[in-house]
Amino acid sequence: MEERFCFAKMHSKVPRLYSKGLYQFYFRGELTPQEGDITVTTFVTKNDYEDLIRLAETWQGPISAVLHVPTKTLSDQDPEILDVLSTFSELSQQNPSLRRHVDIHLVTGPVSPANMTAIPEPTNFHLNVARLFARTEYVLFLDRDTWPSLQTRSHIEKHTKLLLKDDVLILPTLAYTENATNHDFPRSTKELMELVRDNVIGIKDHGWSLNEGPTDYKNWLKMEKYAISRYNLHYQPNFVIRKAGNIPW
Repeated sequence: MEERFCFAKMHSKVPRLYSKGLYQFYFRGELTPQEGDITVTTFVTKNDYEDLIRLAETWQGPISAVLHVPTKTLSDQDPEILDVLSTFSELSQQNPSLRRHVDIHLVTGPVSPANMTAIPEPTNFHLNVARLFARTEYVLFLDRDTWPSLQTRSHIEKHTKLLLKDDVLILPTLAYTENATNHDFPRSTKELMELVRDNVIGIKDHGWSLNEGPTDYKNWLKMEKYAISRYNLHYQPNFVIRKAGNIPW
C-alpha cells in the first residue's frame, strides 16, 4: 500500500481534502541524508520561501517541509500551483542549500470548503506529513518562524542514545526583546547568558510573554538538569524525537 494511503488511513479524521491533495516528495533534496542524521520538519506557504532558505543555509542538513497551496481544485496542475512551484524551482536552482537539503511535500486544496481563500496555518496533519516522509531516524519539530543556532545539530547528535530510548529532547526557544540593538546570534553560552541577564534575549514560549511560559526560566539560567514539576496543555515547544517514537502530549 502506498504511503499516502497509509497516512490517510492513520489520519482518517482529518479533512479528506488534505489527504486527497497530498503529493509527497514533489521536490527531493539532491543529497541522501547520512545514517543517524536529524531532519528538520517544518511547514511553509508560498510567502515563507525566504525563511525556508535561511533555515536551509543555517541547518545544512535534511529538511522535510510541507508546502500547502490553497486552491479550489486538488490537482497539482492547477495554474496557481504551477506558478508557486515554478518560483520554488527557480529559487532552488539559485540556492545550493535549498537544492541539496530540502524535500517538499505538496498539499493542495482549500483549508476549508467554507473558506476557499484562507491562508493555511500549520496543523498536526501537516507536521505529521513532514515527519512521515522524513528520511532519517531522528526528527526536529521546528516552528516556522524559528531558526536553530549553528551548533544545534551537533549538540543533538551527542544525545542520540536518549532518543533511542524514546526520550524527547526539548529545545528552548530564544527571542530578542525590544532592548536589542542588533540581532546577531550569540557565539557562546557565556555570551548568550549575558544577553539574557541584560534582558536583550528571553525565553519564548508560544502564547506567553518572554520568560513567563512553561519553560522554567530560573532553572534554565542555572544551566542544570532539573525535573519537570508542572505541564501546561498549551505548551508547544520545539523538540526532537525518533521518527517512530511517541510524542507524550
